[in-house]
Amino acid sequence: MQRDILRKAFTLSHERFVIEVDPSKRLLQGYAELSILPLQPNLDHVLINFKQGSITHVSVNGDPAQYVYKDPLTDVTMGPNTTIANHQSYKGKYLTALKDADEGELKVTIPSDAVVQAKGDDAYLETAAILPTAITRAEPSTPQTPGGPSAMTNYAPITIRIDYFVESPSAGVIFVEPDADVAPYRDRHVYTTNQPMSGGTRMWVPCVDKISERCMWDMIFIVPQKMTFSEDDVYDESTNDVFQEGENTVVCSGEIMEQTTHPTDPSKKIVHYSLTVPTAAPFIGFAIGPFEMIKLSTEDLQLEIVADGELGLYQKQSAMTGINMMPDIYAFCLPGLVDELTHSTSFLAHAMHFYSQEYGTYPFVNYKLVVVEEAWDPVMSCASMSICSVSLLHPPEVIDQTYDTRRELSIALAAQWFGVHIVQKVWSDIWLIASLAHHMASIFLRKHLGNNEYRLRLKKDMLRCVSMDVNRPPIFNSMLPAPLDQDDLDFITLKGPLVLYILDRRMTKAGSTRGLSRVIPKILVEAMSGELTLNALSTHWFLRQCRKVSGYDTKTFAEQWIYGSGCPKFTFKYHFNRKKMVVEIDMTQENSSATSAPPADAITDVNNTLAFQDTVTTIFTGNFIARIHEADGTPYEHILDIQTSAKRFEVQFNTKYKRIRRNTKRFQAKQAAAAAAAAEEEQLEGEEGEQVSSIVPSLGLGMPLFEEDQYRQEWRLVEWGQEEDDTSGAASATFDWIRLDAEFEWICTIKFEQPDYMWAAQLTKDWDVVAQYEALEALKTMPSPMTSTSLLRAIMDQRCFYRIRMQAATALARCARPDVGWVGLLQLTKIFQKKYCFTPPNEDAFIDAALPMVQCIPRPNNFTNLVDYFLQKAVVAAFALIRDENGLCPLPVCKLLLDLLKYNDNTGNEMEDSYYVCAMINALADALMPISSVDPDLIDPKRKMFVDTAIAEIERYRTRDIVIPSYRNIVTVNCLQVYTGLMLSGLMKTDLMLFMNYSRYGNFDGIRTVAFDSILLLCGLSDNTILKYMLDIAQYDPSSTIRHYVAKALLVALGLMIRGNNRDNSAVEEFAEEEGRVIVEDAWRKRPNGLLEFHKAINDIRATFSTNYELQHYLWDTLNNKAATRLDHRVLKYLLQFCEYAYKPVDVGLKVTIRVPTLPPVHVAEEAENTPSSRATASPVSESPRISIPVPASTPPVSGTPTTPTISKPSKTKEIKEHREPKEPKAPKPPKPVSAQTDGMQFDDLRKAKRILKKLFKHKASFWFRQPVDPIRDGALDYFKYVKIPMDLGTVQTKLDNSRYRTIKEFENDIRLVFSNCYVFNPRGTEVYNEGQALEALYEKEWARINGQGDGEDFNMTIVESPVQTPTEVALPPPPTKPAPAPKPVVVNKPVAINKPAVVSKPAVATKPVVVNKPAPVSKPPPTVSETTHTTSAPTATTPSTPPVIKTKPPTPKMTNGAAVKTDKTPMELCQSVLQKVLQNKLSAEFRQPVDPELQGIPHYRQIITNPMDFGTVKTKLKKGKYANPREFDNDMRLVFRNCYTFNPPDNPVFQQCKLLEKDYNKLWQLHFGNKTVPEASASPVEASVSPVPKASIPVPAARPHAASVPPKAAAAPSPVIKQQPRPASVGPANASVSVTSHSTAPLDMTMNPLNYSKCERILQKLTDSPAALPFLQPVDPVALGIPMYFDIIKVPMDLGTIRNKLSDQKYQTVNQFAQDVRQIFWNCFRFNMAGSWVEQQGRELEGVFNDLFAVDYARPGTLTAAEHKSARGVLFKLMTHEAATIFLEPVDPNILPNYYTVIKHPMDFRTISEKLTFPKYRNLEELTLDIEQIFTNCFTYNAPGVWGHNQGKKLQKYFHSLVGKDAAWGIKRKREGGSTPNVGEKKRKV
Repeated sequence: MQRDILRKAFTLSHERFVIEVDPSKRLLQGYAELSILPLQPNLDHVLINFKQGSITHVSVNGDPAQYVYKDPLTDVTMGPNTTIANHQSYKGKYLTALKDADEGELKVTIPSDAVVQAKGDDAYLETAAILPTAITRAEPSTPQTPGGPSAMTNYAPITIRIDYFVESPSAGVIFVEPDADVAPYRDRHVYTTNQPMSGGTRMWVPCVDKISERCMWDMIFIVPQKMTFSEDDVYDESTNDVFQEGENTVVCSGEIMEQTTHPTDPSKKIVHYSLTVPTAAPFIGFAIGPFEMIKLSTEDLQLEIVADGELGLYQKQSAMTGINMMPDIYAFCLPGLVDELTHSTSFLAHAMHFYSQEYGTYPFVNYKLVVVEEAWDPVMSCASMSICSVSLLHPPEVIDQTYDTRRELSIALAAQWFGVHIVQKVWSDIWLIASLAHHMASIFLRKHLGNNEYRLRLKKDMLRCVSMDVNRPPIFNSMLPAPLDQDDLDFITLKGPLVLYILDRRMTKAGSTRGLSRVIPKILVEAMSGELTLNALSTHWFLRQCRKVSGYDTKTFAEQWIYGSGCPKFTFKYHFNRKKMVVEIDMTQENSSATSAPPADAITDVNNTLAFQDTVTTIFTGNFIARIHEADGTPYEHILDIQTSAKRFEVQFNTKYKRIRRNTKRFQAKQAAAAAAAAEEEQLEGEEGEQVSSIVPSLGLGMPLFEEDQYRQEWRLVEWGQEEDDTSGAASATFDWIRLDAEFEWICTIKFEQPDYMWAAQLTKDWDVVAQYEALEALKTMPSPMTSTSLLRAIMDQRCFYRIRMQAATALARCARPDVGWVGLLQLTKIFQKKYCFTPPNEDAFIDAALPMVQCIPRPNNFTNLVDYFLQKAVVAAFALIRDENGLCPLPVCKLLLDLLKYNDNTGNEMEDSYYVCAMINALADALMPISSVDPDLIDPKRKMFVDTAIAEIERYRTRDIVIPSYRNIVTVNCLQVYTGLMLSGLMKTDLMLFMNYSRYGNFDGIRTVAFDSILLLCGLSDNTILKYMLDIAQYDPSSTIRHYVAKALLVALGLMIRGNNRDNSAVEEFAEEEGRVIVEDAWRKRPNGLLEFHKAINDIRATFSTNYELQHYLWDTLNNKAATRLDHRVLKYLLQFCEYAYKPVDVGLKVTIRVPTLPPVHVAEEAENTPSSRATASPVSESPRISIPVPASTPPVSGTPTTPTISKPSKTKEIKEHREPKEPKAPKPPKPVSAQTDGMQFDDLRKAKRILKKLFKHKASFWFRQPVDPIRDGALDYFKYVKIPMDLGTVQTKLDNSRYRTIKEFENDIRLVFSNCYVFNPRGTEVYNEGQALEALYEKEWARINGQGDGEDFNMTIVESPVQTPTEVALPPPPTKPAPAPKPVVVNKPVAINKPAVVSKPAVATKPVVVNKPAPVSKPPPTVSETTHTTSAPTATTPSTPPVIKTKPPTPKMTNGAAVKTDKTPMELCQSVLQKVLQNKLSAEFRQPVDPELQGIPHYRQIITNPMDFGTVKTKLKKGKYANPREFDNDMRLVFRNCYTFNPPDNPVFQQCKLLEKDYNKLWQLHFGNKTVPEASASPVEASVSPVPKASIPVPAARPHAASVPPKAAAAPSPVIKQQPRPASVGPANASVSVTSHSTAPLDMTMNPLNYSKCERILQKLTDSPAALPFLQPVDPVALGIPMYFDIIKVPMDLGTIRNKLSDQKYQTVNQFAQDVRQIFWNCFRFNMAGSWVEQQGRELEGVFNDLFAVDYARPGTLTAAEHKSARGVLFKLMTHEAATIFLEPVDPNILPNYYTVIKHPMDFRTISEKLTFPKYRNLEELTLDIEQIFTNCFTYNAPGVWGHNQGKKLQKYFHSLVGKDAAWGIKRKREGGSTPNVGEKKRKV
């Protein structure tokens, strides 16, 4: 998809190409013309996709143009000096090249004069034709913004012509040719593939190969008249029929326009196709060959409509009209396959009619289906056509292939709606597009094949999904690889349709018409109308439509099933509580992925990249239906509300409890009556089991087999609860059975235990196929005579669904055991004898004395009854499952299977018996193989001889299949599979040459794939010759299907080796590919130490392959050469994954943790004479903590100054000695850097950045930020007007992978730029804005966590003890005249006495730890200009020869509860401890680093905060020793808090966090320093006074929650000698609160300055965007609205549009004027509209929105609390809506009462009070009460007693007093004031 929006400077309008195809030379040549529409005037180049071809000429508007053609994938080799261990780097280069190639391999330069502005109507028409309707059409009520559609400059189209040719393409185009040896008569044909997506179309034509680029197409093909021709052929012009046998046919996307003979070469013809529906390039395809065509008829469909008796005449006419309007459907195949094509595709007319009627009109003119050979996917969908594999075709006599073919073709047709016409918006939405197509197909198949088939397959898919959904990402996979191939969609297309199914079930709870059957047509209508931009569907938009249609809240559902991974696995248990008469159901659930969660300390995968637990849904919630079939036969449904992982539910029992006896005469009589009714019932019409009669209570009732005693004895039938010695409890069961999730509204597995007789009742009495299937699965594990009888009922009842009967036969084989008397064997043989065999003379005689088996002589096959055919196959397969106590199939049963195979007779059968023969061969082989290891001595010699006989019979069928081939050689395929199993079991000698012969090119693909599987299973990966053979096949085999399969088979074989189970009888895939890596299924899910075992197996595999140098060289030579770039993407992907597991990458070594302190300590040691003994040695790390103070370098020593000690290596015990002569210190070697990227950030930082980015990508909120914004695609044409530096997570990922970040700060800046751009462009409250905040919160959390880990490492320093307890005096030299380099730290353990000064002669280049053990002078650098400006210390010393002296005292002990606690830490160490604990507090996350106004979207921050500060800066200053004493440290810490209070309003969450953090800081300070701010004595060498920070009087705007500051620009300058004196605490908690109070009273700047203007503009935009603003957007039109009296009532009309105009014209001088106009809208609304009306309610809602917005920016701290404000607002609202409040709502109009303001000196009204409450201006409720009482006082003063106005005032005053008397807030206030509500007369009013 689109990756770099800066390159999105044009859009594609049309493409025309002319291609001449020469199949004999495998050559395509021609040209392509692309018409593009520039979107920017400075368009200088265009990127076009084209691969594996050569370009001969490029022109722009007819003039030759410059171009650069380079395919990044051609340069991914690693060089000659690399090995297989470099595969990880190779993979990285390959993936990077894929991303780069996606932008375009061909760069065409656009001349500057080519971009010209279009004129007149052409400009409008061109824009309307190219741009989406949703973009070009502007809403009338939406004002146009600059840069929007109305202001867009339209440019004339530019035509780019590219002449090219492609010779022998390796991908994208498949040439199928005859082979002289193996396929001399194969028809030559050519077709395209669109896999991978996208990337297939660019292989054969230059195009913009992106799904987001749609245009119209003209396609012209020049092809030979005949595909196979030579010089001896003579062309006959008279045979010029397009579809004549043997002549070429061109089938292409679109509609055929013209076909003519080539004007100069009669042996060629020209075919012209046109596609007028805008389509993306990946969906353009063609096929050329001697195809035969059929047009699918709708005659059968019309006859069905006519014969349908349920339709009326009008309905039939409407249906016939719909059929006549259906698009034409054409099917093409190679010669000789017309009959199979007709039979296989005839149902497509029904599918087309169903889709068109149920969902929407077909989006194209016609539909074409082309069948080709060697297609590596069953179906490839293109616009208006599908290219299918010939393996889907089958003749009428083949039965088993029918369902698979119809399902694949139904999905292919549905993909024309969803997949081609409607596409995904981003790759993560591919699940939705694929699932909608599968959902449409499944609904059609439900109607076409029946509901039972649909439901049973749906249930099996759910179980398969749960078993596969282990360690997998969600179906909305943000890490889905691109390009995309079919393997990536295998699991998505399984789970996605199931998710849509359960979503539909939950939506239809409110009504059957509110499901997806309404949503899907709505989507198609939106696409047709142009509302769906670019026809791109997103998951969010889809869920929003579902919510609108059904009212079902999809948020929780999406979180659990779409954005979360895994499926629930439920365990239910029940208990009947007789006392309460309830059924207690215990439920527990777990996630299918949670069961395989790795241990906390285990590696998550081979390369530490598998983090599936981040997306695992913890708990699935929703309603779960439990259906209890009680004893009276009534089912009762109960809803279990699941909200937790475990819960007990009590379900009411409805039937009156009593012990029920089912073997009484009354019960038997009831059963007999039901049997009689069943016998009289006619045979059900239609499909078996589709309709259920309510009369039939059980399967088998009415059949003589189960009613007559003779048959019951012959078949050994035993019923439940009817035997005297029955102990099962069935005769007195409380209820029949319990059914959980009857409609399977959950994708889950349910482990539920109930007695066997209840499962049997569910099987025989519940006619739902899913209930029967669940019962059969349970009864398999409960063999008994009663169980076998219930199973026999299901098998013999013709009304039961045929697949249930097949499943019952399999379960009945489990009852063929010695412990139950082999009853299952007897019944199976009697079933087979009765239905499929001749009747023997004595049909009840047993053929074996030890086993109850009857004689079976099979009749000739007759498969006309499909149900009997499938049941016959199931019974044969069931025979093979019978085992004795030794795990062997009894020999008589094996002989029976051999006889069935030997005497199989298909004479006279209309159907082919290939699949039945395969079933018998498989059954015979399974019977021969034991299920467990058996001692060879226990095996009967007769059995060994029988094995040889059976193998000979199987070999006979294999040989016969060579002479008389079966359908697709299916018999040979099964024989090879059987041979593989027998060889693995040791029953046959291994013969690899047999399989090698079948693996050669020329055999059917099915045979070859089985041969390759067998070779890998038999010899594994141990034979280099075979592995080389496999690699050659993967590279050079002519069949693309085989190339892909063999590459994947190597990976599967490796998976079997990892699992230690390469002795399997089938080549079942153990690996599932997802996210571009391999995930092992069930490898360690069920074992507690499975993950560790898995990694041990990985290491063993790598150890095995590490010594096989021959294979390493060959495999690396295969990958690391130019030819490898021509391999299919799928093949190369599998080979790289093979290397990833088999070979340890060279760039991934042992995991080493390196602690790197930010500044290494430096030790000052003696420089003795140059003798070895005088050199200091490195000391070990001590455990005692200490701090560092800076020792800056200075100028050379002045006369009279002491000498300088030499900087040496650390020493633990060596003391400092005096030196006679100063000596220049040697520059220490710089520390060795840690591992880093090449030209990139440090390795540790890189690891942190990748971890953070991965977390961001996995969050669902990252959906909007994964790729650059495309103004056309996303409908944001003015995006770059607001966002000047675009950034997205995908670009960050690319830059990170390419080592373009030098520091982690650059990475952080780009991440924050993403969020800043989001907040700048998207209004607050929008979805994208909210998602940005959610993602930013995750980022801040991860960033804080990583920073917290890093802080702990900074204190891992070398420590040296130097216990000195005497006071110290430090003499400082005069400041140098020149600036010195960065200071060096001197590590001081405790206060030391320095007797003689020491001066460093020259500044050192690098720093080293210096340990001061004896007195030494310390020099400080001079302050720079900026430092002098910002210094807070006293002036520096002026006497250069006399250094200042600082006297210090011992440290002050700690104070606990005011008492001193002894401590040996210095005050600076205590400060360090305080800071460390503050940083560990989670509330400090917002203050750990400086504020970046640009990245955080608060450019006005520096205008308000003039002295920024943050904890990171404090930490840096503390490390560098820039604090003279704890007072300075405390001032900076409290400056952080003050800045936060100044910038953020009190209701901001950051403000509240800061208050809590300051409270914790005060506690820490008091704990370490007692009640005093500064200790009485400090060990710090410098003490300086710090002037307090002035309090700001700047207005407090609203800001996003970032309260940290930027670091100061300069540090404090050195101070003179100041002797410390005790002083009282000056800063503390009380002072901090005072600071806040003084800030809260600061006046607000309400002038309309630029800052306030932007705030008002933002408030107005929010109001306009509110849904409640609809009545107030435009001025009121009394005529149009039918309210002519409006202006008689409203004297000052106002609306949002007028306010916007006044604001734009700068007519507001203050913010209050703006707010006055806004509030005028609400007062007008409330005055004119009745209370409770819709407009009045909208006004109230909009007023609340304005109040909240206005309070954010202009609220004054120190006013009413939130509780008081809410209470006051409630009382005021009730007063204003009172009937007596009418005359007090507005200020008195002096025109009406001229003398009012003469009498009343303090006017007041409710409007004024409301405004003062909103701004707010009330500091407490007393002031509000005074204003309200002032209204009543004015009323009583102006109106005489008894008049109406006076009475209204009295009534309202009484009501007011009653309101405040009930309100708790007002009551507390009065109580605190010691009286009732104050009156004006009681207290003097404040004016």
